[in-house]
Amino acid sequence: MPRERTGTVWRAPDNSQLKIRLTVVDAQGKKHRPWLEIDPKFKDDAARRIANKTSREMAGQPWDPSRFQILKSTGTIVSCDDYFEKLWIPSRIGKLRSVRSDRYRWRKHISPLIGKRLINEITSDDLRDVVQALDAKAMRKGGKGRDRFGQKSACNCWALVSKMFGDACNSKLRELRLLKVNPAVGVKPPDVPSALEKQWLFPVELDQLLSCPAIPLERRRFYAVAVYCYTRPGEVLAFLWGRSIDLEHGMVRVNRSFDHIERVFNERTKTEDSRHFALEPVLRPLLDQMWAERPKPGSLLFPRFTHLAEVLREDLMKAGVTRASLHVRRPGSQPIRFHDLRATGITYMAIRGDSDQDVRERAGHADFETTLLYIRRGHLALSSAAIGRPYTALPACLLGESSSGSGESSQKSSFSDDSISLSQRDHSGKCGAGEGIRTLDVNLGKVALYH
Repeated sequence: MPRERTGTVWRAPDNSQLKIRLTVVDAQGKKHRPWLEIDPKFKDDAARRIANKTSREMAGQPWDPSRFQILKSTGTIVSCDDYFEKLWIPSRIGKLRSVRSDRYRWRKHISPLIGKRLINEITSDDLRDVVQALDAKAMRKGGKGRDRFGQKSACNCWALVSKMFGDACNSKLRELRLLKVNPAVGVKPPDVPSALEKQWLFPVELDQLLSCPAIPLERRRFYAVAVYCYTRPGEVLAFLWGRSIDLEHGMVRVNRSFDHIERVFNERTKTEDSRHFALEPVLRPLLDQMWAERPKPGSLLFPRFTHLAEVLREDLMKAGVTRASLHVRRPGSQPIRFHDLRATGITYMAIRGDSDQDVRERAGHADFETTLLYIRRGHLALSSAAIGRPYTALPACLLGESSSGSGESSQKSSFSDDSISLSQRDHSGKCGAGEGIRTLDVNLGKVALYH
């Protein structure tokens, strides 16, 4: 019994060429062994798989030069892993900020399912199996932090897969088009997660948080700036004295961001647009004090904190803000994230009665429907006096002044009927840090100064 054909691979010493050798029998029974050149970026194992498959398909068939030319033009048939790493991802570098997270999703969740298979062998049924596996994984709701996998993560993984196979069929780049039919067409995506209720801090709760002496001063200042500048986590971490915070003219410029995934500063925001607006009067005394303590033009306002959401919840507990909806994950709602401090400030603008357009421009929303969600929530909150009044003077302790008594807030929270004690918390089961790529938690307890 003849041995199984494995194909012959030849690589140039300088890695400029990679060829595989095929075995073809013509109509007269004559054996041909042509060389087929493929992309030298592919590993030898992938090249052997291509040679093996192509040799088996052509073995014993009549010699057909035209068919060989077709194979030569589509000779870069590779595994899904090789296509993803060697062709597709390089074509996206510099165009998207999600490359690193895309690699993580592929290696963690997709590659174990289809990574080793040749891309031209993948069928619609194979991708339906991928969707089923993602749905099953999301139902288990296991993991914590970045390893947490839910319905949103499943949808993100499927978006990655469907986009890659779409480009393999219809990309503008010739070298990416290896398929004639897109197997992802007609495949239903994973179950779409239901909209979750997002949290915000009532004014009385924010006052408690900013007044708590058990929380480091720099951290409380960080929270205040995030609320009253209406910034995303990466935007406030990128604030620079003079450029972002212009005390001379009383302006805030939001035109930079810190990418938690790539660990770099970007000269752009999430929506690619910069925002310019006047400083909130309530925040001006704090910024004046911070500048007086460290007048360094061009330096960052804050160090590069990490694990933002988890530490924010811990600080809320220290401050006595124990409203359960802020800490406990329930069906239809999620615990508070650092990103929700931005939502808190935007809601305060709606409570204050700012115009819809002003709210949208300060928040930097691309879609006005997003702004309306905060406006409606703010209008509903107007009927409750128990939540406190926004835009009251910041606690004197934030300015380095000693506060009266034990440092507790002058506004007392009245939400004890829906609260939990610090000793009753279960981080792993109730408030895991898995908020996804958008709100990657950042460890405030382990500060890494970035300047």
